[in-house]
This record gives sequence, C-alpha cells and structure tokens, in this order.
Amino acid sequence: MGNLRPALIIGLVFLGYMIWVQWQKDYGPAPKPPEAATSFQSDAPAIPATAPTGSTGTDDLPQPMNSPGQQSPDTSCKRYAIAGFS
Repeated sequence: MGNLRPALIIGLVFLGYMIWVQWQKDYGPAPKPPEAATSFQSDAPAIPATAPTGSTGTDDLPQPMNSPGQQSPDTSCKRYAIAGFS
C-alpha cells in the first residue's frame, strides 16, 4: 500500500491535464482566418456604392401606434373569480 500515493498523484495530474486540454479546445483562442487572396478577378458586375434613388427610405418603416386612423390596443387587465379565494 506504500506505492498507492504516487499512483494517485500521477492519475490526478493526468486528469488535470486532460481537463486543461479540453478547456483549450472549448474556450481557447480562436484560430486566425486565412488571408484573402488579393489577385482574385471575377466576371460578376460590381455592386453600386450608393442606394437606389427611387425610394425615400421611410416607406418600409413601421408607423407609430397612435397615428390617425388607428386604435390603441386594449391594455386593461381582466379579473376572474377563483373559487376559494377572496
């Protein structure tokens, strides 16, 4: 039984190392993305840098709730009687 303590210590160190390795895989530094190729040529047309001029930009935005012609939603709480409670 005298040789049990070093075996337990070696097992504990090995277990700690395995936990550390898995921690590095899960939460360690992220690998750097590969460098983009600068000599890439495409046959696709270029994307224009400005927005189309036909739209004012506010046509698709939501309007406020109480604008003319709209009703505000009913926010009152309903009370129900529960048997056994006053």
